[in-house]
Amino acid sequence: MATAIETLRGKHWRLAEIAAVGLVALTLSAAMVRLLTPTQDAPTDFFQDYSSARNLLLGKPVYVTMQQARYDYLGQRTSQRTPNNGHPPASVLLVIPFAWTDYARAGILWNWATLVALAASITILRSKLKQDPSIWQWMLLLVAFTVWPPLWFHVTQEQFGLVFLLLITIAWSAGREGQDGRAGCLIGVAGAIKFFPVVLLVYFAFRRRWRAVILGLSSFVLVNLVALLVLGVGTYKDYLALAPYLSIFSTLPQNVSLTGFFSRLFSPSLSWLLILIGSTAILLTIWRQASRKPADFDSEFALTLTGALLLFPLTWQHSFVMLLLPLAICVTRFADARANSRYLLLASWLLMAVPEPLLPGFSGHALPSTARSLGVLSVNFYGLLACFIAQTQFSAAPRTKVAESVW
Repeated sequence: MATAIETLRGKHWRLAEIAAVGLVALTLSAAMVRLLTPTQDAPTDFFQDYSSARNLLLGKPVYVTMQQARYDYLGQRTSQRTPNNGHPPASVLLVIPFAWTDYARAGILWNWATLVALAASITILRSKLKQDPSIWQWMLLLVAFTVWPPLWFHVTQEQFGLVFLLLITIAWSAGREGQDGRAGCLIGVAGAIKFFPVVLLVYFAFRRRWRAVILGLSSFVLVNLVALLVLGVGTYKDYLALAPYLSIFSTLPQNVSLTGFFSRLFSPSLSWLLILIGSTAILLTIWRQASRKPADFDSEFALTLTGALLLFPLTWQHSFVMLLLPLAICVTRFADARANSRYLLLASWLLMAVPEPLLPGFSGHALPSTARSLGVLSVNFYGLLACFIAQTQFSAAPRTKVAESVW
């Protein structure tokens, strides 16, 4: 009898803990959305996809100029005739449910949806990694997320990163259980929305898990075929015509990829050579980790995800929200890792958390000097690179054997 009462009390206490954590999470997320979501007068990156989806609903061309989009949906007049949207056509499909209302409301709903995706990702990570934080650890985690600059920028710019985090986390969960078909399909869907997740299929190719590769590429093609049917051939032609325009973003100070780092320092010919060398080194590192036996799926998949952010031509600080998956895996191995790799991982996350636009000398110069490019403009890049290097050491920690599926 006493045991039953204690069990009942324990269940009630657990429910009270869950309710308390949920209430704090809801309060903090509501405050974040309220304070950081832009208004109708200050459009962000999300406006690109919103205006394209809105155009689709109204029977207009999906890709229009910034001048036209701002006038149609914000009532603003601008002389900018540059393209309004540089995102792939499939991303427009994802935003259609939010395009039935005005931009300000759509932005709020989008941010709420992405924060729900974050909560779902954390739940999956906690379950699969068999972590059971106490209520105080949950509270500390929630506060840490609230003050984390990459998440600020993600919410402020109403980005896609947390949606990708959820898709990639589900793919990781499937892959570690040997469900390669499901993992590949999810990666293909994410890659159709924004191209960089397709890099994750490289890991499966290195491990000769061909089912994931084939179904990943198939789902990528299938999503684009659906988008082609919904949006029309003209939309894809308009998007392909944007390629010269998109290249100007590679040298922006906010770009923390290998392309951004070298493009700011050297001439186009030399920078592309160094980008090729750097990309080869990253792929060789991933291949080396993936060639070890026994397989360590968690660390190898996480390393590939971090490498994908370095390899993709355009990576921003808000993209770091996707590194929560590698961080969670490293945390479970933190106590068993070497001291130098632990320090390097901590240093990398501190560097990635620095809000570069707030640093002195980040903006205000059309052509940055070499010293400025190596310094204030590359703090986040150094953090991302250090995170990649640190993870190669964490793979040497105690391994969890994962069954590899065979085609």
